[in-house]
Amino acid sequence: MIFEKRLGHKPMGHIDPSIHVTRHSETSTIQLMASNDHSHFCIITLTPDTANKLGWALLEAVVAKKLEEAGE
Repeated sequence: MIFEKRLGHKPMGHIDPSIHVTRHSETSTIQLMASNDHSHFCIITLTPDTANKLGWALLEAVVAKKLEEAGE
C-alpha cells in the first residue's frame, strides 16, 4: 500500500462519517470508504484520473460555499 488516510476519528455520538482512503500501487485504483458506524459503509473505487477530477470538484464546491457565506 502506498497511501492510507483516515479522516473523522469520531467520538461516540458524533454524526460525521469516518472516511478512509487507500491506494495500493502507482497504477491501481483508489478506494474511498465512508462509514457512519460498523453496520453501514459505502466503498467507491475510482481510477486515479477520476479521483483527481473529483478532488478538484470538491475543492471548488467548498470554495464556492465559502464565497457565498462571505457575501451574505
